[in-house]
Parts: sequence; C-alpha cells; structure tokens
Amino acid sequence: GSTSLTKILNTATNAECLSEPQPALYVESRKLLDNNLKNPYEVIVNSILPRAAQLLDKNQIYGEKQLTLGPFIPYLHSLLKCKFIWLIRDGRDVVTSFLNWHSQVYGNIYRECKEEDDLSKYARKMQAPIDKDESDYARPRPGPKDPWFDEWANLSRFEMVAWYWAFYNHLIEDNLLNIPKEDWLFLNYSQVRTESILNVFDFLGLEGKDENKTRKMLNKKINSVLNVTHQKAKYPSWDKWDKETTNKFNAIAGKAMHHFGYYDTLSGINN
Repeated sequence: GSTSLTKILNTATNAECLSEPQPALYVESRKLLDNNLKNPYEVIVNSILPRAAQLLDKNQIYGEKQLTLGPFIPYLHSLLKCKFIWLIRDGRDVVTSFLNWHSQVYGNIYRECKEEDDLSKYARKMQAPIDKDESDYARPRPGPKDPWFDEWANLSRFEMVAWYWAFYNHLIEDNLLNIPKEDWLFLNYSQVRTESILNVFDFLGLEGKDENKTRKMLNKKINSVLNVTHQKAKYPSWDKWDKETTNKFNAIAGKAMHHFGYYDTLSGINN
C-alpha cells in the first residue's frame, strides 16, 4: 500500500517522493521507541535534511515513505513543520502481506519467532544474517508494561505481526494527535479510491495530478509479492481464515480493528 502511494505521488511535477531512502534509521527508530535515543533532532538533521535539501534547493517538495519515522513524528513536525499522510490498511490484510513477504521475499519478520521457517529459495537468498538484520531490529517489541510482554516469546509470527499492526498504528495516532490537525491526513488504503489519492495531491500542494494515470497505477497492485517474485502469494487472505486463526487475530488486534473503524463491534463484525 505505502509503496503504491509513494510511486503515485512521485508522478507530481513539483515534487519527488522516495521509497525508503537510506539511511533508513532502523537502529535510531528502535532506540527512540525504547526511550533510549538522546538526540532525535540531530539524527533528523544529519540523515533526513541532506536528502530533502537537494529538492528544496530546486524549489521542489520533498517526501518519503519510511515506516521507521513513526516515533520521529513530533520531532519532524517541530523542526520542519512538514505534513504527514497516515496510511492505514485493514490489519488482516497487513498480517497476510507481512507473512507472504517473510516467506517468499525477505525472510526478515520477527526473526526471534520460534516457529519453523518455510522460506522460498528467493527468500533464503535475500535473508540477511540475523545479527545484521537492522530492518527486523527496528520493529517494535512489547515493553514490560505491555499485556503481551510475558507471552511474546511463545507467540506465532502471525500473532506477532497482529500485535505490530495494532501497536504501531496506535503509536502513529498518538503522535499525530499532538500536532495540528491541518498538518496530517488519514488515508484508509483498504478502501482507497482514485478520488482519495487526488485529495492527497491537493493536501500536499502537489501539481500535475492525473486521474487516469492514478487509476491505472492503483489497479496495477504495485509492489505485490507476485510483482516482485513472479509467484502467487501463498498465505491465504483473511476471508479464507478458519475460526481459530480469526480468533487469534482478534485476541490481539480486535480492539484496534474496532478503534480504527474496521469492525462495527468488538466481536469482529466487518464494517
């Protein structure tokens, strides 16, 4: 979802929107999450400002997709007065996507999980050594006060990703609610339409929006597992989950699904 949006916004004539430019602040993001980063402003100045400056010097708008920036939201806004697009998808879709990317592409989702990996040849080839996997290190883990802290080591990867979706979206929401509402936009990508993307162009002051091009790019399913590996995704979509799987998801992420409008009730009735 986020890569798709990034590529569409990058068609603007007065801007450049990058997908996960380096350095991606994997270690710094995790430290900030754990309240162990002493200099978040210095990190932004040294890492993000240099790549943004190249566009700003040309009187262009700079943007980037970077999941690790969630904890940096208040610091980014305070320093740069930038705008944010909070893209959220149905948690069940996110879990399915993460598991497929793990098993078929990168093999790098919560490496501490005890369950046996069933990785494709491609994923085994792409998998980084565990002690150098900064991408996985960056993902949050439950802190001592989290209700899932004591159970984390025995959770399945499915359950870990369900926790991640709920935790990280609550984190983003909490950070965005502490900055002016006119500087951020909520975008439900599970129900995204061409009109919604065109509204993002307007919100960000982007020029050159093209309704037909946007519609075609949305329909291409950019950055899907099939697009990357030329193989169909193996993990079933949530509408094919059995009751036990659905109950496991709801036990961890059901309240968040209700909170973010994907369930009508806490029992998990689809909105």
